[in-house]
Amino acid sequence: MIVLGATIKAKAGKEQQLIEVFKRLAAEVQQEEGCLMYIFNQDKKDPTTFLVYEQYVDQAAVDAHANSNHFKTIGKEMGEFMDGRPGLVFYEQVAGFKK
Repeated sequence: MIVLGATIKAKAGKEQQLIEVFKRLAAEVQQEEGCLMYIFNQDKKDPTTFLVYEQYVDQAAVDAHANSNHFKTIGKEMGEFMDGRPGLVFYEQVAGFKK
């Protein structure tokens, strides 16, 4: 399983617009076969900072997500509200649990 942590900074005052765009994106990503989890989180201390936590079954699923029309289209919209590029870190899950 591949896990992606994406850190995103919103432009000051654009946090709610970014949230709304991500809600639309999440609804589309939910339909992707190989995506197991896609969660958008807002920092409690700094409301301009967000973390997207993603889980995919394999690299092919990550690639399908990155190349999907909805990601490309909605991703462009996100750019209006983002302060710079996202920080991306890929992980291989080695242990854990799900309730």
